[in-house]
Amino acid sequence: TGERAFGEAVFTAMRTASSSERVKLVRFSAVTGPVQLKSPKDYFEAYVVMPFWAANADADEMLFLQHTQRTLDSVRKLSTGVPWSTINIELGSNHAVLNNAFSSPMSKYRYLFSAIAIPNSLKAASVCVRNETQRRLTLTAIALARYKLRFGRYPTDLNTLATQFLSAVPIDLMSAKPFCYRLNPAGTFTLYSVGEDGRDDGGDPTSVSATNKFDLWSGRDAVWSVAGKPERLIRLSAQ
Repeated sequence: TGERAFGEAVFTAMRTASSSERVKLVRFSAVTGPVQLKSPKDYFEAYVVMPFWAANADADEMLFLQHTQRTLDSVRKLSTGVPWSTINIELGSNHAVLNNAFSSPMSKYRYLFSAIAIPNSLKAASVCVRNETQRRLTLTAIALARYKLRFGRYPTDLNTLATQFLSAVPIDLMSAKPFCYRLNPAGTFTLYSVGEDGRDDGGDPTSVSATNKFDLWSGRDAVWSVAGKPERLIRLSAQ
């Protein structure tokens, strides 16, 4: 909603501005007063690009608002139990629509503001969902460590943690289901998210491709990496 309000405010300002003032707004210049037209590029922007954009301002604003609304509608589905794997596909389709609008030679002038102002919402949403999933994994692992300190063992399932160690059974945003969890013969546990593809690979942390990168999200599943080390978890939760 903040992005929509920002876009609407800028479109209003650009519509009422002169051509040289529009150049200034597009360049995000901090210089006070109108832009000084010096080079052929300056004159081209002020007297060709800006009048052309002004004639297409309504289409530009509509593209900006429609893309923003589609993105918001898709991301909000996370709260209704739709898994990230499905939402990720929707966001990809949204970007395909946007890329198609930018495909013509004149689109960078017709959709001048949208080309500048629309962020990479697909990447931003992915980072947010990853971080939230990792936060939930961390809280769940801390609750498991607390359970073991109290009872001398890990629980048989995550439902046991609800109410006493967690407010509710933790949900994996990637699948819209509880995190995957199992006890291991050695007395440790395996806790994981199914990852961005939404497919449960049995807690497989190995990478799907040859790479030197190793982090929570490089494997087939996003497997909690400090299982069986409750003393570390307690130190982290106390900080």
